[in-house]
Amino acid sequence: MGKPMGEQMKVTAFLAPPFVKARHTIAMAVDCTLSDKYSEEEAAAIRKSLAQIRKDALLPHSIKVEAGYVLELVEKIEGFKRQMRIASQQKEKLTAENDKLTAENDKMKRELEELKYKLEKIEEIHINTEKKRGKQ
Repeated sequence: MGKPMGEQMKVTAFLAPPFVKARHTIAMAVDCTLSDKYSEEEAAAIRKSLAQIRKDALLPHSIKVEAGYVLELVEKIEGFKRQMRIASQQKEKLTAENDKLTAENDKMKRELEELKYKLEKIEEIHINTEKKRGKQ
């Protein structure tokens, strides 16, 4: 009649020939890799399972070759992801530095304007002083 509510339903073992299991493992590895939502541990598990498929003596050569190609692709994708993480960290660092330098540049421009204004006032005072001296 079925299992009572609340009891955990166990998944039955996947009974199939080794080449079907291998193709299923390859398909799951590709699906997991393309989903972009897996951790380093899952990536290590994927690499391990694909390496085991390549070493299995019971599997046909064509499946071993497929596993090898998928393993290479997974490693290249992981390498590109590492490069992207490094590039994004550098981008964040450079963006912060750019913001800091922009703020410093704006501060220096304000100081320059203030110093120009002070210089103009000093020149006016000097000119007025010279005019007064000339009249005396």
